[in-house]
Amino acid sequence: APRLARSRPRRLATGAAGLAAVALAVSFAGGAASSASARRPAARQPSVRGHRPAPLLEIVPVTGYGEVLASSSGHSLYALSSEARGKLHCAGGCLKIWPPVEVRSTVKTVVVPAGEKGKVGFVKRSSTMKQLTINGYPVYLFSGDSKPRQSNGEGIVALGGTWELVRPSATAPGATLVAKKAPAKKAPAKKAKKTTTTTSASSGGYGY
Repeated sequence: APRLARSRPRRLATGAAGLAAVALAVSFAGGAASSASARRPAARQPSVRGHRPAPLLEIVPVTGYGEVLASSSGHSLYALSSEARGKLHCAGGCLKIWPPVEVRSTVKTVVVPAGEKGKVGFVKRSSTMKQLTINGYPVYLFSGDSKPRQSNGEGIVALGGTWELVRPSATAPGATLVAKKAPAKKAPAKKAKKTTTTTSASSGGYGY
């Protein structure tokens, strides 16, 4: 009698090539810059074993500033006012203090929350990585924020600009950066003797 060949179960391909199309990564690296662009992903997105990619960004409330853009871990994101239109100034030692939000150069789209209204794009950081931009501003984390929803980097002056939180509802570059928090009102001080003091400009210890 003829022999029947046993059918072997087919294996699902899960190698690097199969995952690269949908993998997202956030890492901290530096390099030469050039502009690139990206579009918000459509409602239908590729999946891995039936699961959609995890969101790269979130929107969180920060005391005194309202809702701001944050990483998937809830840490506030910042942009440098002098880096409008993707003109990078933060490099070298600056990147250790302000780690850029990056994805692999092969990534075409990223998952963002519904409340993010700005234009999502990329700017090249190296041959393998590119940095996320919102309305043309490259976005960063701040090493001084040890916990989610902090704003310790807000208002630091350096590199010809000011580091500010990112507003998720802004659709234009001019409205992307969150305005500084208004100082708390203080009780009137008692009249004191006139004194003379001298001050010097400071960058908050982040002059790089």
